[in-house]
Amino acid sequence: MQPIIGEDLEEQIRRRAYEIWEESGRPEGMERQHWEQAAREIAASAVDQPSGGGAGTPQQPQAAQRAAKAVGARQGSRRSAKPD
Repeated sequence: MQPIIGEDLEEQIRRRAYEIWEESGRPEGMERQHWEQAAREIAASAVDQPSGGGAGTPQQPQAAQRAAKAVGARQGSRRSAKPD
């Protein structure tokens, strides 16, 4: 899977998570796991795929970092506050 250039990272993750959900038989309650898997796959593909400038270009680690942050942000938005 190769990331689409110019497409918003969150949209790439959303599309891949949907594909994973469909491939898994559309199970309920797996949204977070599918989102995290999609973000990991996109981050890995950003690191593995040369972007024209050769391996190790600054763009690749930045894409991986953005994907990791998207996972963290998604997890944080799903956590409920603990009562004191």
